Amino acid sequence: MIKHLFYKIHKPIIHEFCCTYKYPWGWMPPVFIDHLKNKKEIKYDIHAENDVDCYFYEYEFCEGSKQAYYTIFEMFKNRKNFLYTSYASPSLSIAMNDLHSFSSIRNVCIPKIKNVHILDHWIEHDYTFRNHKFLGMWNETELKHLICSGIVGPEINYIWSQMPVKQIVKVHYVCENREDVWYFERCLFEKDTMWQIKNINGILIET
Repeated sequence: MIKHLFYKIHKPIIHEFCCTYKYPWGWMPPVFIDHLKNKKEIKYDIHAENDVDCYFYEYEFCEGSKQAYYTIFEMFKNRKNFLYTSYASPSLSIAMNDLHSFSSIRNVCIPKIKNVHILDHWIEHDYTFRNHKFLGMWNETELKHLICSGIVGPEINYIWSQMPVKQIVKVHYVCENREDVWYFERCLFEKDTMWQIKNINGILIET
């Protein structure tokens, strides 16, 4: 029952160029993906309280992102329900659930990755929505923070200054016959949180 609410709370806005008929995997025109690859991202001057929390090993991240690519491909091809996994955000999970209903990906061989590299990474003040959270929005720590900030009011600067922070990494995949641009994210509000996929080839329009 709770997962059904996700479709109302996290209903995705799909880009008008998305087409599973022409592009059963990747879903977006190559020219758009090429534009996305070279796009300069809008970033703000935000720094996490502890620089150590922002650090990640780029080599290990790229190796992990290769495995993520193959895993998502196989799950999409086999029409798995992404809402019951921790691989993608709720909005992207819903989008992929809808897309694989119309995709002819069963006739597509898994792309062989030749190279993966990080195009950019940055930090934003925002919550990281995840499928395992309450309504996909908050975990226990975040709920407690919301309640405390609502009770004490803005006069207690310490509570209000603890804004949720997340890190975003823009990744470029070069395969034998295609390219892809994926966005990964993780919450920095707590330590040692897992990465998840935020967007694939810009299919989600983020508001």
